[in-house]
Amino acid sequence: MADAQIHDGKCLLSTCSKPGPLKTFKLRAVKKVIECAIERHDDATCSKIQAVLDSQGEQASIDLHKNCYCSYTSKDHIRNLVAKKRKWWHS
Repeated sequence: MADAQIHDGKCLLSTCSKPGPLKTFKLRAVKKVIECAIERHDDATCSKIQAVLDSQGEQASIDLHKNCYCSYTSKDHIRNLVAKKRKWWHS
């Protein structure tokens, strides 16, 4: 999260609909969001962020709310979401 810049705009995560200042997250965070999207079975976000990585390469960056990034990449949140989906799929 080092070198994050703060500005206004639209958060790239589809789970977000709130306004507010965004941070620009660099390559390491981009890769982490992709990994978490895969774990969450969130194909839309995975595709969107992967396209950023493919087009920008090592210079890739994404604009997100800090809270959105933290919630989306939280291992506890992912574990709970996957458990809910698994329960729903088996019912």
